[in-house]
Amino acid sequence: MYAFYSALLAFFLALTLPYWLLQMMRHGKYRAGLRQRFGAVPVALADRGEKPAIWVHAVSVGEVVASSAVVEALRQKVPSHRVMVSTTTSTGQKLAAQRFGAENVFYFPLDFAFAVRPYFDALQPDLVVVAETEFWPNFLRCAKRSGARIAVINCRISDRSLPGYKRFRFWLPKLLEKTLANVDVFLAQTDEDRKRLIEIGAPESKVTVAGNLKFDVAPPPSPRIVASLREGFSHSGAGPVLVCGSTLEDEEGSLLSAFRNILVNHPKAAMILAPRHPERFAEVAALVENLGFRLCRRSLWSGEPLAGGVFLVDSIGELAAVYSLATIAFVGGSHEFLMIRNKSSQPIKMITISHQVKKHHNDGGEKEIQR
Repeated sequence: MYAFYSALLAFFLALTLPYWLLQMMRHGKYRAGLRQRFGAVPVALADRGEKPAIWVHAVSVGEVVASSAVVEALRQKVPSHRVMVSTTTSTGQKLAAQRFGAENVFYFPLDFAFAVRPYFDALQPDLVVVAETEFWPNFLRCAKRSGARIAVINCRISDRSLPGYKRFRFWLPKLLEKTLANVDVFLAQTDEDRKRLIEIGAPESKVTVAGNLKFDVAPPPSPRIVASLREGFSHSGAGPVLVCGSTLEDEEGSLLSAFRNILVNHPKAAMILAPRHPERFAEVAALVENLGFRLCRRSLWSGEPLAGGVFLVDSIGELAAVYSLATIAFVGGSHEFLMIRNKSSQPIKMITISHQVKKHHNDGGEKEIQR
């Protein structure tokens, strides 16, 4: 069964190889840590001395943030162990290196036994902690065989991912159940997530609701740019402020159209736009200018007026704090706007890019979003 899965994974990677090569050549993606992804353990990890290890896996920036409190707690409560953190994305890698030290951070290997085993041989972890839903069959199997205890934290099975898990279970019914059986404990975010985990094959006795770890993370000190932007908005009388973060390739055009509609009745409105992938910063900047908007880039901004224009966040690690400036917030991939306004605010009419829009009430303020 595992051999069949590995063969399917190899076939998929071979089939999509032109795409990965194109991404490497055009954007430099996936090039970083390539040897590590194929099982080459960094010297800094292998040379861990006599300390036993704890392996924490966090895919990208969001998972790194959610896992930060867990990593710090492990370091304080189990000082006899060295906590190592793996990530999949380069942005997650950079943030993890900043927070936990570059010598403790590495790229997660591809889910082949030949790539995964060298890490378990080198680290010999007593505990493996996986953030959210990284249910990689070979990885979890090797973890169990190594003798490590396994915890999956902050589990969430979204409406979008649930059908995929069901299809996986339909085509490979035993594999998903065996994969999940390797885990010692699942900490789900909500009761609904607990039900869904059990539905896809997690043993009911191992699933507990523990809430969303992201709410337990103390916010980092606000970067200087937030105070500068707040001052700039105040001086120019800019508002309302639409903050669109972690946006994807098919979203910016619709978001800019929505912003254009806002400008009709609110000519001093401002938009803060933060693409999810750094390699798209230049592409999104060109899109903004081609659509006729006045553009300010975070990396080049020196206090120019922001009212009526688009501020592009072409930096890493500042978006979470920038959301504090929002009148209207949008998170990429969610297809939802969050209205954050008080009673004195006037309703804003705009075109959304989704057929499902959530309306959140704050201090009794009126909200109006029209498709």
